[in-house]
Amino acid sequence: MLEITDEDITLAEAKLLPPGCSFDEERRAFIRSLYSCDVIACPGSGKTTALLAKLLILGKKVSFLKGGGICVLTHTNVAINEIKKRLGDEADKLLSYPNFFGTIQSFVDRYLASPCFIKLFNKRLTAIDTEYYLHKLTSECMASRARPWISKQVQGPGYDSPSDLLKKIQLDSSTLTFDLKPIKLANTTTITHIAITHACKKIFESGIISHRQAYNLAKYYLQNHPALDDLFSARFKFVLIDEMQDSYGHQIDILDALFSGPRSVVQKLGDPNQAIFSTPTDSEMEWRPRDGALTFSRSMRFGQNISTVASKVRTLRHIPLLGNDNVNSHKPHIITYNDFCMDCTIQSFGKLIRNLGLDEDASINNKVFKAIGWVGKQKETTCIPHYWQSYTPHKKNIAKFCSFRSYIKSYEGLHCGAHSPKIFQRLLYEGIANLVNRCNTAEGIPFTAHQFKNWLKTNNSELYLQINSTISQWFLEYLLGKSEDKIIDEATVLLDPLIAHCSDKGMALDFISSTTIDDACQQDFACNFVDCISDIQIEVGTVHSAKGETHTATLFLSTFYHKDDIKYITPFLLEKPVQRTMGVRLKSCIKISHVAMSRPTHLFAMACHENNIADYQSEFSDNGWVIVSVESLMT
Repeated sequence: MLEITDEDITLAEAKLLPPGCSFDEERRAFIRSLYSCDVIACPGSGKTTALLAKLLILGKKVSFLKGGGICVLTHTNVAINEIKKRLGDEADKLLSYPNFFGTIQSFVDRYLASPCFIKLFNKRLTAIDTEYYLHKLTSECMASRARPWISKQVQGPGYDSPSDLLKKIQLDSSTLTFDLKPIKLANTTTITHIAITHACKKIFESGIISHRQAYNLAKYYLQNHPALDDLFSARFKFVLIDEMQDSYGHQIDILDALFSGPRSVVQKLGDPNQAIFSTPTDSEMEWRPRDGALTFSRSMRFGQNISTVASKVRTLRHIPLLGNDNVNSHKPHIITYNDFCMDCTIQSFGKLIRNLGLDEDASINNKVFKAIGWVGKQKETTCIPHYWQSYTPHKKNIAKFCSFRSYIKSYEGLHCGAHSPKIFQRLLYEGIANLVNRCNTAEGIPFTAHQFKNWLKTNNSELYLQINSTISQWFLEYLLGKSEDKIIDEATVLLDPLIAHCSDKGMALDFISSTTIDDACQQDFACNFVDCISDIQIEVGTVHSAKGETHTATLFLSTFYHKDDIKYITPFLLEKPVQRTMGVRLKSCIKISHVAMSRPTHLFAMACHENNIADYQSEFSDNGWVIVSVESLMT
């Protein structure tokens, strides 16, 4: 019988924890658990380490799984990389068949959407990518008799572009037919409806689909093959889902349909109080932990001064949030500004850091100081650029650029010349994958760079090694001043075996040789760093960009989303009576604020206009806050 013993846990502690440290009873209860359950883990709780310990132990007990495997699902590949990094050689076994480690999207694509598409159309999917799907659909629609109607709609106030309109079209999971009612085309007999429906079917049946359509295919597959849940339960005896709070409703539906039976142990880990990425609407609600959930209530990140504040601003407040007694966190601060000194707020935070001696504290390693807010886009109402005019919102790490040259250029533009061969290689593989998909190869090569690398390694190992070697050489030469033109010339020769299989060789060569530089690849993030006083630099960003990070000190910039953030959360901070049912906006602000408050180890501060707390200053002081003005800090 499968059992996890104290001896197993002790061995895992020796591998994963610093000398002399051990898991507390909350973590040990989770590691030992062999039944389906939910785990609510507070910020900085060491959830990932506890999960790694469990995986390390299960990996050594595979004989008890009777041929079944372990399925670990996440929302990003960060967790997978963490497993590889911290488990070393042990990770090779865990990441091999019959186990699956990957994102929920990659799981659905591989095991449900792709098999369903092959069964329906007797061919492979070409690309699962929303942006690429919309690009192809827009081109098809604008070349059809629907063009006049689409152009007219886009001229109105509701849509910025044709793709902005067309992305609202939905695929029915029961019939796999396209529903145009969301774009107000209910009459199926009109020329426009017929043209757009034809375009949707053409792109879809060609094997180019959006990420959401992959879930539609998955749901259709499950509905028409009800025995699949038994097969998956037999294949995966343990299913561990990390960061469950970031799951969307349609993802939860698929997972519940696959693993609802008693044959699989399903454990979901996350924190509903940090659900800032899932849809905040009542129609598609976020993860709701089941009764009897296990909890990680003590944070290893921050001390009691921060945990006291963060515990008040949560959507679920019945679970304790305890601080780390070994971390000396300062009292929380409110930095107030007036109409004339708002743009000095972040610099004043630097002065506060210096006054408290955080920048010179030798006991703190890897000091990180950040200023983060909710609204990053430029608006008339309060937003991050009002605090720091040079702020530039982060775009996706890698977009689908319009030319191969743009991927080379983005190494400096998006990554500030990070002197990282890994980043350089990743960018160029993204460019090659984009090339492969643009020219629509007959082999059905997977669309993502990661999938393409795996395909190439399996099907043409010689070319795979040659590309890797050449990219490494390009990196060194690029640092020494080699021009993009020379790299482009060599890339044309290097990638010729791929181009030879393209159905449109002209398009492939145009993509490689194009001199066009995509604007999106020339972003300089140096403008998001504020040099305050000597040796103190503060990075500026959104709360979303800081999710999962640990800072030494965090400044939460109050912004405006229908109301100032500070006005949303003041009743919670001062423990005043609040409405029992939270609206969508209030709930969103509470979660954003909680994520911001739980980033720092030593200092949390919030910046707001002095008028917004004028009536509550004494109450804030009575609740342990230190209120200080920008002007007093800067003098």
